[in-house]
Amino acid sequence: MSDIGIKHVRIDDCLKSYRTFFDHDWARRIDHLASGTVLDEAVFALGITWKSVANTHLMPWLLADSLAELLQSFLGGTEPTASRVIRAIHDQLLKSIGSSLPMRARKRLSAKINDLSASAILARDQAQRLLQRRYNSNAIWQELLQTSEFRLSIWGSQRVCYGALYHAFEDFTRRCIAIASGEEDDWRPAGEAVDVARTIYGNNFVHSVLGDHALTVARLVRNALAHGGGRLTKELENINHGLVVEDGVVQITACDTANLYHVLKLKAYRLAEKTLSLIK
Repeated sequence: MSDIGIKHVRIDDCLKSYRTFFDHDWARRIDHLASGTVLDEAVFALGITWKSVANTHLMPWLLADSLAELLQSFLGGTEPTASRVIRAIHDQLLKSIGSSLPMRARKRLSAKINDLSASAILARDQAQRLLQRRYNSNAIWQELLQTSEFRLSIWGSQRVCYGALYHAFEDFTRRCIAIASGEEDDWRPAGEAVDVARTIYGNNFVHSVLGDHALTVARLVRNALAHGGGRLTKELENINHGLVVEDGVVQITACDTANLYHVLKLKAYRLAEKTLSLIK
């Protein structure tokens, strides 16, 4: 990772970090679990939101990979200009000379021109191999990273992605609690909803799913992003949050976003499973 000379900005420079983190197997399993139940709509909303976040996270990788594929396709499918010119000269010479040259001379001329054309194609192929090594997805990625505007967009998009993952999980949690409590139309603040959850799911379950260290960090980071511009809060400073802090500002990197998703997806499945077991 490296900063770019703009205050409070740091990103992950590794292209692979931006591949999609969305777990399609998890999506199939939780969809199967909720299908035809009162949780069907809530699970769909959670899944579609998280998929859109994963796609946003994917964009930098997709850009570099698409540009590399486009360039490789262009290089591989273009006949060299020199070869086309030589072939045109070959055709015109033989047409204009006609039968004025002996057959042996015509064959020697044609062979010589074909050799020149083959040399042009060989030179093109060598140049292509050089360019393809130079302009693969990682090389293009490094070029893109030289642009501060591109890096700034990555920095901003990761903050948005992190918050959106947490917001969707929080909404899903509220909906599960409301369904389990039989008060689906009663919106509650997060803290109050967790208190209700303890009476429904039990303290141990609520602590492991809604109150453990990982979720506490996510909640505090979300609060810092939403209410303090990402500045490190006293609550975050006093716990082992595991995030990079630059000049007092929490930096959300691609790995932080992916890790949060993998934590939340397991909690969401457990919450859905427990909710359905209570209302059957």
